[in-house]
This record gives sequence, structure tokens and C-alpha cells, in this order.
Amino acid sequence: MGSIIEKQLEQFFKEVGSRTHARLVYGALNDYIPLMEEYPEIVEQNIHRFKHYFTESPADNHEYALECLIEIARNIPQVRPQIILDLGAILYEYYPFWEKDTEYKDLIELLLEVLELPVSEKDKYLRDLARSVITLHQPLILIIGAGFSYDTMPITNELRPLLAQLLREVGISSPMKMIRENDEQVWRIVKGNSTRFKDMFSGWCARSHPAPQHKIVARMLHDSQISHLISFNWDDLIERAHMDEFIETVSKVVNGGSIPERPRLWKLHGDVTDLSSDWVFPYEQGRILNSLIESLNRTVDQNCPQFALIVGYSEWEKVVHDRLIRWLEDNIPTVLRVRPSWDGRDPSGIRETAKRFFERLNIYFKMEAKSH
Repeated sequence: MGSIIEKQLEQFFKEVGSRTHARLVYGALNDYIPLMEEYPEIVEQNIHRFKHYFTESPADNHEYALECLIEIARNIPQVRPQIILDLGAILYEYYPFWEKDTEYKDLIELLLEVLELPVSEKDKYLRDLARSVITLHQPLILIIGAGFSYDTMPITNELRPLLAQLLREVGISSPMKMIRENDEQVWRIVKGNSTRFKDMFSGWCARSHPAPQHKIVARMLHDSQISHLISFNWDDLIERAHMDEFIETVSKVVNGGSIPERPRLWKLHGDVTDLSSDWVFPYEQGRILNSLIESLNRTVDQNCPQFALIVGYSEWEKVVHDRLIRWLEDNIPTVLRVRPSWDGRDPSGIRETAKRFFERLNIYFKMEAKSH
């Protein structure tokens, strides 16, 4: 008898995907839920078939495929980890597009809620971070480097066209040869001609546009979910995203001075909106303002953040490592690195792009806010 039931269930799943529209699968689902409860291992083996509806089938399958997954996750909790494993990445990838449609948005958020994340260690970090910030009202510290703006701005080794132009202007006959063979000398020349470089970089930056991570962080700043945003980037994409959405400027510290009453954005290596300020260039040791450390100490005394995120920053500058990174490790319970090159075996970080990480974190923030 058991084998007959198993065959019925297996036959049901053979229809999932390319053979049958998700609407028809959803229509028949309730008849098979009791069989799935009895044989969850068969569901685990076949849940990947729903992937077809999101990757290869027409979009009118999406709604019914999500409905199917919600019902399966609700009724067969043993299968939830497998749903995350087989379909989690696709669901997160689609979320920004579905978010514009109320019906899809509600379905995906319901599915994520039913799945009772986290499943992986990465998801645990995201959920704990969201709880700390949203429910416990403990703003995080965010440190960003060039990798944070990778989707829309060039990282240092991608500035070659701009550098070559500057080198030609100052009389270097073979600029690309110098760039390939003596990068450190190139940046010494740039520093000696910093006014011209800043003008050129400003024009480049003006042609770039905020990416999703800039918009999400701008919203977090506005909602006081970040106590200190510490940037080693010259660009102003977060500030522009903030202005676009809230029609107000972000208070920021560039040259030190007094500690702002409400810590916001610290531009430690220069700011494209302040070309007269002193910029820190590659191969220099970095800069940490005394007022920043004083402000961090004050924040720890008043409402200690539970998380510090270091996103897209390599941490190689000695001054920054000795003064800021060590301070974070001595004072903040969880210091989490986020970058695509991170060693996945090291639990102190997440192997992820800034864009993908903040899109996923944003989902957890919304889930946490919805549950309270």
C-alpha cells in the first residue's frame, strides 16, 4: 500500500515544472498534502522542480508557484530547509521586482515568514541583525569601501582610463605602460596633481547613479538604523540616494572638528562634493579622525550597537586597522565582513556582493518590522 501512495506522490511531482502550468498544480495540491505529510522525503527530493516556474516558464506561473510553496512549507516543516536550499537564491533575486506588485510582495514575504528562517549561518546573521536593529532599537555601525559601490562606480584598479588621461596631461609618454608596471608611482603623480584628478573623478561620479545598496543604506540612515556610516569612498551616491527619496541632505563629517549631535556619515578619505578637502589616495596609510573614535566611544556608553558591518573594504591600511578595526573588535559583539572574495569557511564574514547582501537584509528588516 505504501508503495502505491509513494508512486502517486511521485507522479504528482513529475507534473510539476515543464509539463503543467503552476495554476493546475496548485489546484490539485490539497489532495496531495496528506501524502506529503506521510512521505516528506519524497517532497524533499522533488521540491527543486518548482524552480522551473521561476527560471523558464512564463511569469503567469509565479503567483501559483508561490502559493504552492507556501502551502507545502506550512504543512510539511521538514521540507523548509530544502526549499531554502533549492529556491532561496531565486526568491531573493526576484524579490526586488515583485516588491513593486503588492500581490507578489505579500506572497513572497509570507513564504519567507512561513519558512521560519534562518536555515544557513548567513541567514542567521541576517535575522539576528534585523532583530537587533528593528526590535531592540540598537543601530549598527557600517563601514564601506570601494566594493560597496562596485555595481555603479569603478574600483581603484578600474580607474585606468581616467589615470591614463591624467598621465598624458602631465607629460607621461607611455601612460598605460606606467600603469601596468608601476602603479604606486602613478598614484604619487595623481597626488601631486590632485586638483585635476578630483575634477576628473567628479565628472565620472556625476554620470553614475545610486544602486540598490545605496538606496537601502540611505533609508537606514534616515530611519536611524545606523549610528555611524563610515565611508572610505570618494563618491556621493548614498547622499544622492538620500536626497532623491527624502529631499534632504545627509549631515556628514569630512575634516574632523566637533562631534555632530547625531552621528551620521563620516567621509574619512575624501568627498567628491568637497574638492578642497584633503583626499587619501591608494598606497597611503589611511586616516581616522579623533572625533570619530570619541563619537564611537560615546555611542557605546549610551546604546552599544550589537553589530558592525564592514562591506567591500579590504582593511589593509595600517592606520585604519590599528585605530578603527581593533576598536570595533574590542567593543562590538559581532563584527561581520561582507565581500565577494571572502573565504566561505571563515564564519566571521559573508561571501556576498554589497548589492545582494543589502537586498536580502532589507527583506529581513521588513519581515521583522511586520512581525512587531
